[in-house]
Amino acid sequence: MQGYARKNGPQLLVAIGLVLIGVVFGILVGRGTASPTGPDIAIQPTQSPAPLPAPTTRPTPRPTPSVAPTVARPSPAMASSVRPDAAAVVAIWDSLERLRAVRAYRFTSGIAGFNPMRLDEMSNTSIGTRGSLVQQPALAIDAVFGSQMVEFGGAAGISSTQRFVLIGDTIWSPRPGESPDPQPAAQSLEELNVFLPDGMATRLIIPFAAGFEQVGVETRRGIDTIHYHMTDQGQHVYASTTGCVGDWSGDLWIVKDGGYLGEAELRCASADASRSNLQMQLQVTDVDDPSIKVEPPS
Repeated sequence: MQGYARKNGPQLLVAIGLVLIGVVFGILVGRGTASPTGPDIAIQPTQSPAPLPAPTTRPTPRPTPSVAPTVARPSPAMASSVRPDAAAVVAIWDSLERLRAVRAYRFTSGIAGFNPMRLDEMSNTSIGTRGSLVQQPALAIDAVFGSQMVEFGGAAGISSTQRFVLIGDTIWSPRPGESPDPQPAAQSLEELNVFLPDGMATRLIIPFAAGFEQVGVETRRGIDTIHYHMTDQGQHVYASTTGCVGDWSGDLWIVKDGGYLGEAELRCASADASRSNLQMQLQVTDVDDPSIKVEPPS
């Protein structure tokens, strides 16, 4: 998937005119709305994601194949060779597979300080996303993306927001006062997935599953979850991979009834003032809520 994104990123940006994803990949192409103030959607490098406006429409899926990255599940033997808590490793891997198996959910996600495609590369762009996602019978997404690009040191910044609706093989990026212009979704799906819960978990949690241990049952937003916390070993691996050496913390919450990933937080307060602090957050809510639908923008 990473090779695909690097190869086809420029064509994607021309096709859908998305400046906020273009900034992440270092390609300043698009027609996003810029302003000198902070965005309503994007997260600051050291702050939690700001509340995002809910999409104004919710999609109706049509029967086309769903696309999701394939991740092989580790066996308990493999997990045991990585760290003693094999059950935690398998549970974390299973939590993504179980999330992929639900019909639909709403989500919020945010990332700041590093490039999700290359974890060892600092980034001065923060991305926040909020929306609805339907996986069955076909993939459909209605989400608002927000970004903020700031100078290192925080002297100035430019923000951008854009709504996207994807249904099957078609994507729209509706803008006020303009008629929705459908575009083929083939080139955009994998890039968009980077900022959705599935893509973020695939890159930032699953490869590091051996660096978490079970803490116990915890209630989050009124839902019973199993809490997993980053271990000392996990801190070392994240630091080695990203280059952010400092105060690392990480927590995952897997919903007890259903076994899917419900929430995740990763943070690094860099000890090196020349490097960015890192942050990733995602939250999944309203799983299998029948009111979640995705419809073409009008």
